[in-house]
Amino acid sequence: MRPIRILLVDDHRLWRMGIRAVIDRDQRFALSAEASTGAEALAQAAIVQPDVILLDVKLPGQDGIGVCKDLLVSNPHQRILMLTGSEDKNFVIDAIMAGAKGYILKDTDPKELLSAVARVFSGGSYIDPQLTALLFEQIQQRIVPTVFDKLSKSEKRVLKQMVAGKNNREIAETLKFGAGTVRNYVSSICTKLAVPNRIEASKLAIRERFIVLD
Repeated sequence: MRPIRILLVDDHRLWRMGIRAVIDRDQRFALSAEASTGAEALAQAAIVQPDVILLDVKLPGQDGIGVCKDLLVSNPHQRILMLTGSEDKNFVIDAIMAGAKGYILKDTDPKELLSAVARVFSGGSYIDPQLTALLFEQIQQRIVPTVFDKLSKSEKRVLKQMVAGKNNREIAETLKFGAGTVRNYVSSICTKLAVPNRIEASKLAIRERFIVLD
């Protein structure tokens, strides 16, 4: 049985050397090629036809999420396992949406990394156990409806200006709306958010992090 062919994509040479050493010690796997940029990854993938691509989220130029999408355009059946440092673990949902079959932290145990590669190669998926709670949190943040979903696109624009402290006249000038239109929007916003006035509407938007102040 031939080894699982791996393409390693990461711009840190020392880290690639470490992964190469881990792979070389296990005859079930073979490091077929390495790349340090998205362009190199696309070129090497076309040449070596890897079974699994270990792809870093952070790359110079185009990030790993974009590279993942490009790789899957070239080969929709490509199996990709995304790698991330602990400081960049918030990309887990983006990686999954891009088509990656797995997401793993760089500081994971080497045996666990190879286990993840084997699982992805076999048609399964893998999410680092350390990221499970974060994954659920991100999913909930993206799909759970909020009261702000009731607002129209224009009302959201007006609310943003309200949070910035602008009065109706200033909002009208900024958004090129009529004064009466802005007044109606403010009233509608307060009704939909179930608050008594614009101040409470602004407080709610900030408290629920619908609008984040700089």
